[in-house]
Amino acid sequence: VGFDEVSTYTFGEKGNVEVQKPLASNLGKLRTNLSDGIEKSLELNVKNAPVLGLDEIKIFEIGKVFPDIDGEYNALTIGVEVAKKTKKSVSVKNEIIQKAVELLQKTLQTNNIDLDASRPSGVGGIFEVNLDKLIESLPDPELYEDVLGLDLRETILFKKISQYPFMLRDIAVFVPNENSADDVLEIIKENAGDLLVRTKLFDTYSPEEGDKTSYAFNLVFQSQKKTLTDEEINVIMDKITTQITSKNWEVR
Repeated sequence: VGFDEVSTYTFGEKGNVEVQKPLASNLGKLRTNLSDGIEKSLELNVKNAPVLGLDEIKIFEIGKVFPDIDGEYNALTIGVEVAKKTKKSVSVKNEIIQKAVELLQKTLQTNNIDLDASRPSGVGGIFEVNLDKLIESLPDPELYEDVLGLDLRETILFKKISQYPFMLRDIAVFVPNENSADDVLEIIKENAGDLLVRTKLFDTYSPEEGDKTSYAFNLVFQSQKKTLTDEEINVIMDKITTQITSKNWEVR
């Protein structure tokens, strides 16, 4: 359902179980839950939502937690945050989590997941459950699909994430109605170069009885080698604008 897996830190500043020889002064205790780590991950990832091309950050983690020295268990936590805050943000997050938990109940054929266990946090909506207890309550394994028998020959590609900040620009273009958003996007990509890492059509406006349509795009620029400057991006935007106006299209 579109959730990405993350791995957060097992060690931190808070916890009930201390480490005798911690790696650092702020990594001296074992976590008691996954929710705190998920909350930090949501906070960091939502800042990068434009370059990720996401309107919502949806993540999950499965890992050990340590409420006390003899009580470790595996937990499952899911978290959701929306990129743009609105009055409906909380209800959107809760609805996404609700659907995900209901799918877990249906797929695992168990009613032992407590829907009320989802806890909205200051950053995002978060739900955590004791996975060991959940597994113990599952029906016999033969009821499940043999995932090891699935075709796993699909090629998976990984792309390095840039350590440098991204820059945003918006551009809106009026074109004749016979032209499409793809026509505009083609001009943008042809003149933006490799620094353009993501585009998004966020608005389409067609005046009544008019012969033109406006397409508005969000452009994300980022380098793998350095921090970009406004001057560099302005040069690219000027080049894009020049090529668009040469076709007698209007940049708003």
